[in-house]
Amino acid sequence: MDTLSTSQEQAPQYPRYTNQRHERRFRWWIPVVVIVVIVFGFVALIAGALVSLGTLFDAKRSVSVKENSVLYVKLPGSIEERAQDDPLNILISDDTDGTPAFFDILLGIKRAKTDPNIVGILLDGNIRAGGAKLAELRGALEEFKASGKFIYAYIENGSERDYYVASIADSVFMPLEGLLEMNGFSALGVFFKGTLEKIGVEFYVEQFEEYKSAVEPYSRTQYSEPAKQELREVLVARAEEFVRVVSKARSLKPEFVQNVLQRGVYTSDSLLALGFIDGIRSSTTLKDDIKQRIAIMKAKSGSTKDSASVASEKLRLVSISRYINSKSYREAADDSNVDKNKQVAIVFASGTIVSTGDESGQIVAKSFIRSLRKARDNKNVKAIIIRIDSPGGSSFASEEMWEEIRKAAKHKPVYASMSDVAASGGYYMAMACDTIIADANTVTGSIGVLMLLPNATKLLEKIGVSVDTVVTTPSAIAYDPALRLSDIDRVRIHQQSEKIYRNFVQRVAESRRKTFDETRALAKGRVWTGAAARERGLVDTLGGLYTAIGIAKRRLGISDSQRVAIKRYPMEEANRIERLVKRLLEQDDDDETQSSIFSIFRALQAPLAKSACASYSLWNMLPEEIRRQCLYMFELATASPQEHSMTAMPLLPQIR
Repeated sequence: MDTLSTSQEQAPQYPRYTNQRHERRFRWWIPVVVIVVIVFGFVALIAGALVSLGTLFDAKRSVSVKENSVLYVKLPGSIEERAQDDPLNILISDDTDGTPAFFDILLGIKRAKTDPNIVGILLDGNIRAGGAKLAELRGALEEFKASGKFIYAYIENGSERDYYVASIADSVFMPLEGLLEMNGFSALGVFFKGTLEKIGVEFYVEQFEEYKSAVEPYSRTQYSEPAKQELREVLVARAEEFVRVVSKARSLKPEFVQNVLQRGVYTSDSLLALGFIDGIRSSTTLKDDIKQRIAIMKAKSGSTKDSASVASEKLRLVSISRYINSKSYREAADDSNVDKNKQVAIVFASGTIVSTGDESGQIVAKSFIRSLRKARDNKNVKAIIIRIDSPGGSSFASEEMWEEIRKAAKHKPVYASMSDVAASGGYYMAMACDTIIADANTVTGSIGVLMLLPNATKLLEKIGVSVDTVVTTPSAIAYDPALRLSDIDRVRIHQQSEKIYRNFVQRVAESRRKTFDETRALAKGRVWTGAAARERGLVDTLGGLYTAIGIAKRRLGISDSQRVAIKRYPMEEANRIERLVKRLLEQDDDDETQSSIFSIFRALQAPLAKSACASYSLWNMLPEEIRRQCLYMFELATASPQEHSMTAMPLLPQIR
């Protein structure tokens, strides 16, 4: 009998395990996507927070104007056609108000005239603007005063430009320690030739013609006689305007005012004795006087509040920058009879004219053309006003903009409104328009061309640097700053400049319906006041921005009593934070590969440079007039190598 032994029992059988690896491809893109999503999510979160903060920020700025409020017109910064309200300023400055755009200032005063909550204006001194803006600002205040509301002016320390505006007030006050420079008008030129010679740098200058003196600081050590002549004529015109306006406003004889200007700086007590101010007050005492004035007004109007109660209340001062963001300001505008299908566009052109560059403080041809085309293509815009405040700049950029203005004029009426300065390249733009409007104090003309070429051969010799060249043609090294100009180069430069100048004169002759010789007699680089330009046919009408708007309204069949919708170009974003986000994320239209990092750097470089200059004590110690001229000459010198030929005027002094 067969039996099964236990030793022969079979071991348990398990599934066979194979050591084969199931290889999987590493999906590298997954963590990349995750990182990108996190980064963009973070950026979106920050952007959303900034926009929300911007809404709250602007809501804070938007004040409620209560009954018995006084519009506080204090303009501490330079008054610009477009507000230089850099959104990055909120990161480096505690000042949230700033100085509004000039058009907003005028509009605010006009709205306040009919605003029942605004009973008067307190005008503070230290106004920085040119003659045309000062005249139009004073005109807006005169209209406000004619409505029956009061204007008080307060000047701590000032000059003729402050008093020129303040003289329209019912009463002008100064503190006991106040000073006013009533010493006439002057031009102070800064010339760099001597300094440049010491370091071995010289500039070759070609100018058409003798009055085209913008670059004389690089080629001379003092004013040329033609430059002195044109400056003297402008200053005399400003002095005559000042005497005429002040003598009428203060009921003084013109000879008396002229005699006062001959003496010099005045203290507040001497000005009170001469009849130029109405009292000596501290700012606190003046505010108490204004409260008493309001109390008396309310008592006469039959207010239920007694005068003592009104006088005991806190004076409600509303700054002009906050007022234009208020509900009261918006309600003062009656839009019921405004035809939205008949809009007037204002295209702002402020600063030195360049082909490319930073739009802050400059007219960049590409950007200007883009704004003009938007206004031209907007079906609701029926007329265009180009508001010009420019001393000129690049000949090439001026020609580009001239052509675009002529194209726009074929579709819609185009008007030029000249601000403080519309000369040289600024006048080149204006003559392309159908009608030219200038203030009597505008500086215009300067029909001429100049070239400015640096030469550093002596500097290189001083430091032991030698230069050698290898060329295929002699002209390959023409105009190089490291080499001396040859006689052939000088002839060529002269011919090029003359050709551009003759083209400029011919453009003006055709625009103003004059012969070439008649126009050349008015050209030669000479500047004119708006009044003198009007007499010589270079300007059609005298007036300010609202004069231009009135002419456009009549062209469109809109009555003077009816408001017109205004469209401004370039258009601005809703609030500062939104503008900040846009500036940090913007990219150059012509370079799609431009990184946003470079955009951030580009956005930061201007305020950083400004902060560096502001902190430089020696720079700040220089008089304002010298700083203005140094910056302007530096701008021309840096632009000249790229632009080659320039249509720029000399920097004329502001009213001081």
